[in-house]
Amino acid sequence: MTREPRTDRTGQFCTRQSGGARTDDTPPEPRQRSIDDLLARARTHLDRFTPRQAARELADGALLVDVRTDLVCRAEGETPGSLVMDRNVVEWRLDPCSTWHIEEADDHSLRSIAMCSQG
Repeated sequence: MTREPRTDRTGQFCTRQSGGARTDDTPPEPRQRSIDDLLARARTHLDRFTPRQAARELADGALLVDVRTDLVCRAEGETPGSLVMDRNVVEWRLDPCSTWHIEEADDHSLRSIAMCSQG
């Protein structure tokens, strides 16, 4: 069975890399890294917002995604205007090419802000 390539609302093709193939010539990272090392490296690619900055982003159309567990949300309270989503499904829900994407994720230009107990 041949599947047609998927596109998002803007017509951009949805592509996937199989097996985590590298797309550049950088050497692979050493495999002896701790989870703290991996997270520190990943965080260098994230924009961190103050509440005021996040409010500006939301006013400009960003989506606030609350990835706290149900238990934590009940204990800490809900965040008005946020979309509560299990952390383990975020990538599929926000990918406009995914069969399981949410209505708001209709193209790749969606700006989303993940919120957890840490900020």
